[in-house]
Amino acid sequence: MRPYQYYPAYPDGKRKAFTVSYDDGNDCDEKLVMMLRKHHAKGTFNINSAMFGDLDDAPEPRRWRRMTAEESVALYGDDMEVAVHGAVHPYWDCMHSESLLQDIYEDKRELERLFGRIIRGAAAPYGRMSDDVADVLRLAGFTYCRAGKSTKRLRLRRFDPMHFTGTVHHRDPAALELAQELADASGDDGQLRLLYVVGHSYEFIERDNWHVMEEILSTVCDREDIWYCTNLELFDYLAAVKQLHWNVDQSLVENPTAQDVWMNRMRIYKDPEMITVKIPAGQTVKL
Repeated sequence: MRPYQYYPAYPDGKRKAFTVSYDDGNDCDEKLVMMLRKHHAKGTFNINSAMFGDLDDAPEPRRWRRMTAEESVALYGDDMEVAVHGAVHPYWDCMHSESLLQDIYEDKRELERLFGRIIRGAAAPYGRMSDDVADVLRLAGFTYCRAGKSTKRLRLRRFDPMHFTGTVHHRDPAALELAQELADASGDDGQLRLLYVVGHSYEFIERDNWHVMEEILSTVCDREDIWYCTNLELFDYLAAVKQLHWNVDQSLVENPTAQDVWMNRMRIYKDPEMITVKIPAGQTVKL
């Protein structure tokens, strides 16, 4: 056996990643998107395509509104991901399969028409998921779905992309602590870390706490050791890592995917001489 092991890494050998997932397509997303771009970060915005510009139907006065379709297309651009959140924000886990599939497909179809891209990500309305919902999403061609409760853990353990839970809601007091923990982590222990922040951007004006997101971004962004990605970029990359083929003595590795993949080679735990190896898409690499 060789005296070292290979551990999955994010692009360019990085071991830490950051992304956000925000729901409902409201006009407060404009400030959030500007903040993300200012700090060279990315995120995913989950939209209800049958509820664009619904201010007149709001049940009570509020300081925010859902954006129109035109405003959404202009705001999110090509760098932010757009994902489904139920065409009319229903309780997916309470619906029969035919109605569930119709709601998901209607949301997917309309968002694909508007944004001119294939939509493969989802966030469950109200965070409520079930195995039946996951089966319908897979049938409809989705790659992942963000569910409810947060983990409050940075270390990325084994998970089901169709039942993925974020790291922390921005209003949780632990959010800033986790941001600092990510920034301080050395990344030399073989572990992948992810800070995945969730919420609704209108909560920032309701609670007058935009400074929380600014502190999070100032702590973790504009760093060379963190990968900034959309949700779909994250799940596509991790799926590619799982598809690598190795020979027994780890002298050859094949990448059958269309995605470049990186690994870190370490001789011992917390190896100060960790080596980064790139396995290009569609190639076999001799190690």
